[in-house]
Amino acid sequence: MYDNWEELENSIKKCELCKNNNTAVLGYGNRSADIMVIDYMYGTNVAEKKIIESVCKGIGLDIDNIYITNIIKCTEKETYKIEQCLNYLRNEVILVKPKIIILMGEIVIKSILGNNEIFSCGKGEFIQKKNINYMILKMR
Repeated sequence: MYDNWEELENSIKKCELCKNNNTAVLGYGNRSADIMVIDYMYGTNVAEKKIIESVCKGIGLDIDNIYITNIIKCTEKETYKIEQCLNYLRNEVILVKPKIIILMGEIVIKSILGNNEIFSCGKGEFIQKKNINYMILKMR
């Protein structure tokens, strides 16, 4: 567990998956945001980034007042291992303390909520788990 952003970022950079000159990736935006958006992977789908921004704009959220992050914390395609990145993501959630977390896509939903939730949740639906409110956005 890391008490601040610098410790978290330094730890990600030292991760086995990132230390071979891969780029370590933290989220971006307001680190005190009430709303956090979690996508799967940084920089792999420009269309999804536009969707995130459109969804936020469409429900009246200023993109500057949310925090956007990813499960995968490095950019090396051959090393994507969700399990190794989840603790970093959990720490980001603890540091931001969002009131709502928007989950973008099936991989993210399965990774955060488990396999059963992917089938029981509808698009745009809110569910609560472990005192956190999640909004489900299936991309396809």
